[in-house]
Amino acid sequence: MCGILGQINRQAPVSREVFTAMRDSLNHRGPDSAGSEYFQEDRVALGHLRLSIIDLSEDGRQPMTNEDGTVWLVFNGEIYNFKTLRNELEGLGHTFRSQTDSEVLIHGYEAWGLDVLQKIEGMYALALWDDNQKELILARDRVGIKPLFYYYNGQQIYFASELKGIVTDPQVPRKVDWESVADYLMYRFVPQPRTIYQGIRKLPPGHYLRFSFAQGDPITAPYWELKPGIDQPDNTEAIRTANSMLQASVQEQLVADVPLGVFLSGGYDSSALVMHMASTGADINSFAIGFENWGSSEHKFAKSVAETFGTSHQEWVLQDEMTGLAKELAYYYDEPLGGSSFLPTYLLSRQARKHVKVALSGDGGDEVFAGYRWHHRLHKAYFPPKVGFMGKLRGRTNPPPPTDFAKAYHTNTSWTKWRYSDLPKAFGGGHLNAYLDKDDAWVYRRFLPNEPLSPIKSAQLLDYHTMLPEVFLTK
Repeated sequence: MCGILGQINRQAPVSREVFTAMRDSLNHRGPDSAGSEYFQEDRVALGHLRLSIIDLSEDGRQPMTNEDGTVWLVFNGEIYNFKTLRNELEGLGHTFRSQTDSEVLIHGYEAWGLDVLQKIEGMYALALWDDNQKELILARDRVGIKPLFYYYNGQQIYFASELKGIVTDPQVPRKVDWESVADYLMYRFVPQPRTIYQGIRKLPPGHYLRFSFAQGDPITAPYWELKPGIDQPDNTEAIRTANSMLQASVQEQLVADVPLGVFLSGGYDSSALVMHMASTGADINSFAIGFENWGSSEHKFAKSVAETFGTSHQEWVLQDEMTGLAKELAYYYDEPLGGSSFLPTYLLSRQARKHVKVALSGDGGDEVFAGYRWHHRLHKAYFPPKVGFMGKLRGRTNPPPPTDFAKAYHTNTSWTKWRYSDLPKAFGGGHLNAYLDKDDAWVYRRFLPNEPLSPIKSAQLLDYHTMLPEVFLTK
């Protein structure tokens, strides 16, 4: 991962000393190099921390610009189809001076404007400064793999890959958003676009932001929206298509000039990744983590998969390593986040980093293939098994299906049975009293389409907009 940040101050120069401190707060994201550029008499600043993946030379340093210095970029992520886009842009007369995927974004913006966002495939958070238009553009990938936060106070706008990159500036208030606290206690995450701090926002997945240096507030809008899929009646063809798409995706993500690996749990998702990685003939570094004296630990299954596909496999079995990590994790996450897999994932990442710079993981597979327990519970709630003969004799009947899908989803995915009205009793009154009457399922209701979908498709849609970007990808 890399780190990006920036600041625009319409009325006065940006403090270079403070901006450097903001950039330094993200040093852990990009240990290979750091850079900053200033424009408009220091009233515009861009910063970057680099983790080199493609083109390790100095040509890949950021902030990066075009030939005449009119378009500047800071970028975190990878563009998987950059070679195809580069060929297209070279055909249009554009000249490249590096082999990076980042430079494709600059020339793509010159050629197609914001439509470049429709063309790129990858995971990313990016910022473009258009010096001709005096305009800042932020964008975040379609799923929300890469984070991007921003703060606007009427005259200044800040953005960064992490909250600490913004609140390091003492001019930015660190006021807790108590509605976000209430939401976290309900859902185990702070729903976008809010954060734990008042006024600081997450740029939602699949959205861009435009900000004019001259006047006006920032404008955010979606550039891409998930559409319901087409039912595939032929299971054999569906399996063939899914397998082909997964294989192509894995091959695209193996493009790197540094060692890479895969997090292997032994489950379906990560095992499928290893299978497709092995089919390319690449040397595979696999990493697994397990738990001593826990019967459900999957590291033994991971070892079996590694042996089957001949990976260079390393595993770590945890004992008491997680003790005392709470403070360390709080520093990196910046805001409250609930989940059982964050600690082992963090420890696995820390160990794997000693050997590779990039690792693939199976996160997202259950959302695509409806593999979570709540998918099965919701399907059963709407399509219960028929009552048998003896059950009918005893007067047994199935309950009616839920009439409110958002509440049904919340009930089946919630880590507690709390309602907003319960929070003051559980945690004391005070600030939480203001949210007694809040809709318990509001965070899910806003993403349901007007046209009804099947229970499984509705659940997958809500997974995509909430649990996936807010919980599983954040870890």
